[in-house]
Amino acid sequence: MKKSEKKFFWEEWRIYKFFKSSPSQEKNKKGLNFYQMGGNGLIMCENCGFHQKLISFIHGFPTNNSWTISGYQCQKCGKFHEIKNDNKYKKPIKCDCGGILSRDNELFCPHCKNTDLKYWIKYLT
Repeated sequence: MKKSEKKFFWEEWRIYKFFKSSPSQEKNKKGLNFYQMGGNGLIMCENCGFHQKLISFIHGFPTNNSWTISGYQCQKCGKFHEIKNDNKYKKPIKCDCGGILSRDNELFCPHCKNTDLKYWIKYLT
């Protein structure tokens, strides 16, 4: 096994162990959307194994300089986006591919388009 293959293997193994040891593995039968999730975490497709760090919603302290970061998914290509202070954008917000970004629709895997996803929260704000 080449050095680069070993590095990839151990990174994949670390992610696998994290998912298997996570206490919040309860499966949602209806699928996921951003409003059911919170904070910052990891999302994984149970069908193809795709995984990615993901921000659902985080915020700063309520001051004059308060901020938010909200997660969106393109309904055309499936790419996940993190948008800071999304209330300043004219809706609908568009992806680079031309698709519409949504927080309301059911999330799907960007690779295989399957909706069988799990989300693990790393932290909440």
